[in-house]
Amino acid sequence: MAFLDQALAKIGVEGTTLVLKPWAPQSLARRIGRWKHLAVRRRIEEHDGVNVVFSHYLHVPVRYRLDLCVYSMAHRAIRLVEKYGWKFDVVHGECIFPASLAARIVARRFKVPFIVTLRDDLSHLAHLYKHRPAKKLFEPMFASASAIFVIGPALLRDTPKFVPLGRPCLGDPCPERDRCGQNYRDA
Repeated sequence: MAFLDQALAKIGVEGTTLVLKPWAPQSLARRIGRWKHLAVRRRIEEHDGVNVVFSHYLHVPVRYRLDLCVYSMAHRAIRLVEKYGWKFDVVHGECIFPASLAARIVARRFKVPFIVTLRDDLSHLAHLYKHRPAKKLFEPMFASASAIFVIGPALLRDTPKFVPLGRPCLGDPCPERDRCGQNYRDA
């Protein structure tokens, strides 16, 4: 479960986390070693007062079309929200692709703000930015996010290359500074 979810649960904020994995047939995912992480059994669990919903979405490789797995993930999340009748105030996308892009679609559908947490290396985003369709997906997402949280000094340094000018990014360059002894100033 995500650190943010645990922190919110400790202060009494209700939340539901959707863990959506790319779909693979269970029989194949269990047998093929590199696909074991895709063997997701649909279920709902509770961890520290936060409901965690495990499900899957259809993943279409980026080389075919960049946006299909984003729409697939968003559609699955929307279906789960409507099925269970969840009410919420914010949508949180916890990685750049496809979760943050899908979070934007879900937030627009339910007319709530969304936030993004960048925890991935952005070098793959630089590669995708060479293609116009990627820019058409990512630039509006960064421009419309209510908040962008950045984890780690390298990401904090690289984020301005992708986030529109004037968009604030909130970050702690060293999330474990108490343990490692580094004294960075919060951004």
